[in-house]
Amino acid sequence: MREISICVSGVAAALLFLLSGCQGLRDPGGQAPDGPIVQPAEAAPAILNEGAAVNRMITALSIQCNPLFAASPQPPVFAKEFSARSDSENELPEKVLAALTSMRLSRTPRQGEKADYVLRSEIRDASPKEGKDCRVWTIHLVPSGSNKSLWEYSLLLEDKGQSSDPKGTLK
Repeated sequence: MREISICVSGVAAALLFLLSGCQGLRDPGGQAPDGPIVQPAEAAPAILNEGAAVNRMITALSIQCNPLFAASPQPPVFAKEFSARSDSENELPEKVLAALTSMRLSRTPRQGEKADYVLRSEIRDASPKEGKDCRVWTIHLVPSGSNKSLWEYSLLLEDKGQSSDPKGTLK
């Protein structure tokens, strides 16, 4: 008998709680605001110095192309196609490729071994729409024997005339 009274008391308490505790969850009425509540911010792309650009490119390649690097037991071999105005600009993709090799995401080819992919790098002057006083660095990852790009990434480099931070931090 005592168990029944405890059970009835518990059910009564739960029913009282449900009926009185949910009043605040009901529709408060009124009109919902029109349009977005928070306006999205339009961020301008960062113009990076050469050190930060190399770091960003290494990060983008290693994260976004990770399934490609892990698809075979050995890391892929990359051929290089770099087009830039000067040898110093061609050092940037060389640094990216060297970092990928040191992270064991790429390897140097053995004697007579064919490359699995072509790493194409292009550095050109930016259009007025892209940014003033900067260059655009684009890297494409293309399978050997194909012209179809599997992956592409572009970023803005500060112009050579600007001062650069040797630590490779963002502006």
